[in-house]
Amino acid sequence: MARGAAPPPAGVIPLVPRYTVFIHRRAEKELLSLPKHVIERFRKVFEMLEEDPYRPRPGCDIRLVKGHPHVRAVRVGSYRGIYEVVEDDKAVWFTKFGPRRSVYG
Repeated sequence: MARGAAPPPAGVIPLVPRYTVFIHRRAEKELLSLPKHVIERFRKVFEMLEEDPYRPRPGCDIRLVKGHPHVRAVRVGSYRGIYEVVEDDKAVWFTKFGPRRSVYG
């Protein structure tokens, strides 16, 4: 907190991202190969995941990936982003992006 700044009122949570989103190098190439409108929608999803990477909500459809207890998938139209949450670092790591039929293999 800056010197002289008043603390936030009781019950008010500051809007500071709790998590940081990271994208592996290979996943970044996959993301950039998607249509531009899909990339923009993923950017909005990244902002929502910074607040809470576990809670599904409108525009941020999150599911656990079967057989992988710590891996999640977020849906953007017919595309998916696969990620893992690293609680120790408060980090969200994306490892894969692509059409539904190809990301789960």
